Amino acid sequence: MRVLFENRWQATKARWLTWGLIACMVGCLYWAWSLAHTYGLLPADGGVLRPLHQRLMMAAVVVLVGVLPTAGMWLFNRRYLTRIERDGDKVALTTLGIISPGTRIFRVSDFTGQGHRHGQMSGRIAVNAPWIALRVAGVRLPFVVDLQAEHVDIDAIEGLSSSAPAAAKAGRQERRRVKMQNRA
Repeated sequence: MRVLFENRWQATKARWLTWGLIACMVGCLYWAWSLAHTYGLLPADGGVLRPLHQRLMMAAVVVLVGVLPTAGMWLFNRRYLTRIERDGDKVALTTLGIISPGTRIFRVSDFTGQGHRHGQMSGRIAVNAPWIALRVAGVRLPFVVDLQAEHVDIDAIEGLSSSAPAAAKAGRQERRRVKMQNRA
């Protein structure tokens, strides 16, 4: 197999962030459980147990604060590529995962397109994180190819989607053209 892309350090940072969010979520779930039972009893809260609906509403807000970022990171981990290997007509995409990486194998003809993102933002903090959205037929969300990886064969990665059927590409271009006309 020929390695087209390998990403270790950025993947390690994403995994650390994921585990940090999981720890935050566990803390929020405990806090929400505590709020549902005791909200209002502290002197700062008034010293009187609040009605059940208020306690449950506060607990629900805290649960959402803990669960939503963790769920978003879980979804991101299932799309964030750590390795791309090609062996003839087969391409193995390895995603980050939470505990262990997951590998899915596709045919080269399954790749339908890609979109380059510059990932640049300036302001108080400057960000330069370019990436590619790699689309595969039958998969709803694109895979993320982080261009800050240790090994990136950009020509080979671009070659994956250039080998997609020309008819599919023409159809996508036509839909984009119609969409742009409808906006105008």
